[in-house]
Amino acid sequence: MPENIQRIYDQIINCEYDILTGLVGSPVSHSLSPFIHNNAFRRLNLSGYGYDIFDVKRDELEDFVHMIKNNFILKEKINCIRDDINNSAKAAGYFKMILGFNVTMPHKRNISAYLDELKGSCALTGIVNTVKAENGRLTGYNTDGEGFFNALKNMKQSSTGKTMTILGAGGAAGAILVSAAEHKLGTINVINRSGPGIENIRLILNKMINSPDLYHVSKINIFTDEDKSLMDDIIFSSDILVNATPIGMCDPDRPDKNEKRSFLGSFDALHPGLFVADLIYEPRMTELLIEADKRKLDYMNGLNMLYEQAALSFKIWTGSEFPQDCESNFY
Repeated sequence: MPENIQRIYDQIINCEYDILTGLVGSPVSHSLSPFIHNNAFRRLNLSGYGYDIFDVKRDELEDFVHMIKNNFILKEKINCIRDDINNSAKAAGYFKMILGFNVTMPHKRNISAYLDELKGSCALTGIVNTVKAENGRLTGYNTDGEGFFNALKNMKQSSTGKTMTILGAGGAAGAILVSAAEHKLGTINVINRSGPGIENIRLILNKMINSPDLYHVSKINIFTDEDKSLMDDIIFSSDILVNATPIGMCDPDRPDKNEKRSFLGSFDALHPGLFVADLIYEPRMTELLIEADKRKLDYMNGLNMLYEQAALSFKIWTGSEFPQDCESNFY
């Protein structure tokens, strides 16, 4: 086993859980996902189940995936909720079992090359945030887009026929774009600086155009920073504004760098009736949301989407819904 992966292997072998899920990325030390998932495992009385974090650097990803496949995935199918799963795993020669894991920066796009299959929206985008381990195989999913729209629904916000503007062109932006097309919004605008991100959005759009039965793509507009002079007009015409960029996020390792920032040059286009969503959840109130609050607009931060995409990942791994009271204990 490569030396750089031995520490993660040892972490899994020595952890308190026998049946494991987790978060793969770097950095991950400040994630709220362990709290969410471990709370759900406890409330469902799933003894031995747990969620951990795995700090996997960019150049360690391929070795990490191979280590998981070769050491911690059962080769035969087992119902994940059976009481005797722990004994079944050990009988098969596995003292730890991986149900799957979430994927975050910087691996959401690169991990697809090491998986056996992509399902749902990530088959279109190549952007993965959830991996299911079963039958010796790893299958990629993306729960970001549907998680966002579930969060929007929980905020009593209708999206059908509305105009949505997405700031950013990363993994979350691509997933939300695909789900927005599935939810039949009236118009979808994507704004980002020129570069690989916006080109990936164009590729996703071209793929959706070739699947007209699945995606409503008649009014999807892509703008780059060369069109920034149009930004106010675009937002003025929008019903929903989504910040899917990391601008405004806290860096817990560099608190001196956590100054108030926003992708927007000004907030003049934040108009009555606009719903503002910021996918950032640390800080809870970004500069964008502070300005929305000043204008008495409805808004949500990234905690809502984090919880909803986690619930979808949990169901993929276990087949179970989050307990109803989990949500009230999270916010």
